[in-house]
Amino acid sequence: MISMHEPASVRCQAASPDAACRHASAAGCAAAGRHRDGAGRAATLREDISLAVRLALAAADRLESTPRDVRTACLYRIAFGHAPGHKMPGVMRFADPGMLAASLFRRVADTLGGRAVRFRCRPQPGAHPFRNAAVPRMIEGARNRRVIWLYPRYWSRPRHIRAGILIHETLHLCCSMRDHGTALRRPNNAHCYEWLVLGLNGLAAEPSDLCSCHLTPP
Repeated sequence: MISMHEPASVRCQAASPDAACRHASAAGCAAAGRHRDGAGRAATLREDISLAVRLALAAADRLESTPRDVRTACLYRIAFGHAPGHKMPGVMRFADPGMLAASLFRRVADTLGGRAVRFRCRPQPGAHPFRNAAVPRMIEGARNRRVIWLYPRYWSRPRHIRAGILIHETLHLCCSMRDHGTALRRPNNAHCYEWLVLGLNGLAAEPSDLCSCHLTPP
């Protein structure tokens, strides 16, 4: 989810002066259960990032395999409305759209694995009780290129869903990906890739991901 700006009225009540975190520091996130303390959240976030990197790389491997297996082609078709080998304008740098998707997953893995992303823990937006995370377009007047907000609801999701969320939000950061409300086509909709990366790894995505993917034309 892309958020247009960081409102000054929404601030984390952090345990430390800096609410920003590289992978290890999640101070300031309001969460429940085993994620309640900052150290527990930090360890959970590291595990989530590690899983997200593995899932993205495994999905890329499957999309790059020649020939692609039936299941890979079927899942891609469900998400994007056409076969991964379907020739489309705008993907001339790649053999086909499937290879483009693989390239995006590898870029996500490089970005997350290379510690290029900072995470900031934010209160749950009152208007969006079911939102897990967001990428603000602007922070303190500058274009955001490395910060992902995590909301309390993020910590309540199953681990593989959290990994999918990180992949989704990193696509916004490093690949200029949109959501169903702003993407013109499914190849620009991060929900489609979130659903696909989990499916290619034999994991169930949240139903809302495929629904949000299909709200965008193929």
